[in-house]
Amino acid sequence: MYALHTACSALLTGGCEGAIVAGTNLILTIDQHMNTAKLGILSPTNVCHAFDAAADGYGRGEAVGALYIKRLSDALKNGDPIRAVIRSTAVNS
Repeated sequence: MYALHTACSALLTGGCEGAIVAGTNLILTIDQHMNTAKLGILSPTNVCHAFDAAADGYGRGEAVGALYIKRLSDALKNGDPIRAVIRSTAVNS
């Protein structure tokens, strides 16, 4: 979220024409997996059953998410597809 706020601020001040904002979750050690397995909260089937009566635990995963953002006026001018509009951002501390 801080990266998104910084990118939006740079777009507003003219520091850039567009920005890629990304975040990751990487499981680099086995310690967390071993601790959650000992507590019995991991799914024994290793299958996600979100919002289903068959749900049987928690599953950890790795992911990368990225957004390309630019000013709304530039996207409209260029005829780019618009998936969402960020109206404002804020950070604390």
